[in-house]
Amino acid sequence: MLRQKYVIPIFLLVVGDPINGVNLTKTVCILRANSCLRLQPSALNVRNVLPFRDRHTNETGVLLCNGPTRDLVPIPKTCVTLGMNDVVLTRPVDYLFELDKGTPGGSGWLQNHRAIDEAICGIQKFYGFNRLAPNFGPPANSLARANASLIEWTGTPSYKIRPLVQDVGRYAFGSSSSTAFVALQFALYAGFKRLYVVGCDGGSTLGHSKNIIREWVVAQDFVRSIYKNTEVMLVNPTQRMSALLQDFTQLTINVASSFTC
Repeated sequence: MLRQKYVIPIFLLVVGDPINGVNLTKTVCILRANSCLRLQPSALNVRNVLPFRDRHTNETGVLLCNGPTRDLVPIPKTCVTLGMNDVVLTRPVDYLFELDKGTPGGSGWLQNHRAIDEAICGIQKFYGFNRLAPNFGPPANSLARANASLIEWTGTPSYKIRPLVQDVGRYAFGSSSSTAFVALQFALYAGFKRLYVVGCDGGSTLGHSKNIIREWVVAQDFVRSIYKNTEVMLVNPTQRMSALLQDFTQLTINVASSFTC
């Protein structure tokens, strides 16, 4: 039996003329996926994300996800690291992204919120805010204790694939499948020339994994169309992730077994 092949190209549609870099009529869509996103101007991101634009131009970064391979890969100390959820419980990172509270016993903020709040990042800690789900992220009273900056992402929290956003310094971040894609949008905005992705081994279930893979297809088209000189590489994905990758004709993100920065 032939495997189903997924083709989900990305298309950017801009309507109207921007005013001071902010335009309420800008929309980004994913063709054939019935998914569009009206770009949402964000004062939070102007204050807390815009200052990081091109800060890491031509540098190499490492994005650390939640999968089991994350802690099996040695990370050179010269790399700039971007982590998510409970990664700070096992290793220090330069940037940390906490978008959702999660559930007790999971990998999110509730897993060990006091330790996550008290963890010190090399550069910056970001906690997420979503207007459509204001209680989805870590509570506001944790910001001061965590010394974290608030960033805004948009879209109803779900595993539905959604477009990514280029100008995250002025608009809310796109995507909703995984915190990894918010960290990815930030890394691209910050100017990294090469980004190694470690521990992004798919979701907790097969269905979740397939949704995340579909979002990686979107991410690849996003990188190819907007960040043509940036290379994104998956490092030692699990067998299940590798098998799922083969189902997507459009997904040709490079895979590496080791790396240096």
